[in-house]
Amino acid sequence: MAGRCSGFLNSPEGYDHTATEIGSNQKTEFIEETDTYKTLYKAFQTAEGKVFGKGGSRIDRIEPAPLAVMGRRPTSGIFTFDQYSSVTFLIDAINQDVNNNANTPWDRRLMLLPRTEVVGLTLDDKKQAVTSLDLEVSGDRKRLRLAPGVTVVLANGTVEATRLALAHLGVGQQTQPPKVGNFMTHMGNSTTVRIRRKALGLGPPNPSGNDLAAFMARGELLGRRFHYQIVAAALRPESSSPWDFVMRLMPDVDQLERWIGDRDQEWISIVFRGIGEMEGNRRIKRPDEWKNFISLKGDLAYAKLGPSQSDTQLWGALDEVAIELAKQLAGDADNIRYPAEPNHSDIGTIYHEGGTLFMGNAEESITDTYGRFHHLPNVYVVGPAVFPTLGSANPSLTGLSLARRTADTILRARRTTPSTSQEEIPSA
Repeated sequence: MAGRCSGFLNSPEGYDHTATEIGSNQKTEFIEETDTYKTLYKAFQTAEGKVFGKGGSRIDRIEPAPLAVMGRRPTSGIFTFDQYSSVTFLIDAINQDVNNNANTPWDRRLMLLPRTEVVGLTLDDKKQAVTSLDLEVSGDRKRLRLAPGVTVVLANGTVEATRLALAHLGVGQQTQPPKVGNFMTHMGNSTTVRIRRKALGLGPPNPSGNDLAAFMARGELLGRRFHYQIVAAALRPESSSPWDFVMRLMPDVDQLERWIGDRDQEWISIVFRGIGEMEGNRRIKRPDEWKNFISLKGDLAYAKLGPSQSDTQLWGALDEVAIELAKQLAGDADNIRYPAEPNHSDIGTIYHEGGTLFMGNAEESITDTYGRFHHLPNVYVVGPAVFPTLGSANPSLTGLSLARRTADTILRARRTTPSTSQEEIPSA
């Protein structure tokens, strides 16, 4: 993302602040830095800056695997935050609102409606503001009228937010039925190899079982991003793959002991799980060019998603680069084995969809860089739906950072001071 939005994300109030909020700002000690880890890390780092394969894929960074789990307590005297959850933030905010307005409940500012789904939005006669919400509450249809000046935020995922925008907010009217493009997700593959331990300079596996390593390799091809989640372990191919193991919760010590005892003394298995950025298309005045889009079929959303020729090229490169990386580690062809052919996930199964309500300049996008629909002064969108491009990384950090920026925008427009950001916000 370019311009002011990119500047915000890379500022202390962007990614850094959000990472602190969700507990992913510190190194995770989930993977111990054993001799195997250090040896493999050093070997992989020789690939940084190199170009692999016929397509010219560049690996620009190898780093320890980032895991969104807090590795240690943030300060003395409290337990670690195992995983970020917005539910606890929401419940705490509601409790504070109840306590602050215990004597005047009509002044409540935050409420949660359980078992409720927003199925429609109603615009005023001038089609400039949302005046009511059509709800389905425990199966019953209800209408919630909104007071003048209320701000509406669509935060219900890319597909459903897009459906509401097409069906009720006048978006995508250049075609019938209404339609928007730039629909994207991630492309995935998985490549498994086995490399002789001696080719890597490794001795026998650690008898204690701490012989697992995980890394992240990031690269670029065709102007788009890709990365590999790399997991290595001294496992026999018939017992388990390193990826299956690292994603497994050990239920008891007996199973752990069986895994530790079932070590391959000669080979180490390495899994390269590749994630590629899908090609987008933000030409809102040329809907005939949209290969991937969301449109309406009655009141339902119809999603069309498939790889372009460029996507297919990048997808194939994910296989090629993984094999080239493995060959570089092995050195000699006799030191490497391929237990299985590379496996492509179906498009969309690595599921982080986004892009359809992308932000940018007026006449060139659906929303502005604060997530507000250009033609509606009181309706915003948060989440990956507003991403102009999707990248290859998990979109959570970007989505959360931009959501906080949107919240600050709304607060400043109401002349209420937000808690953090010092960025200058235009009036809404």
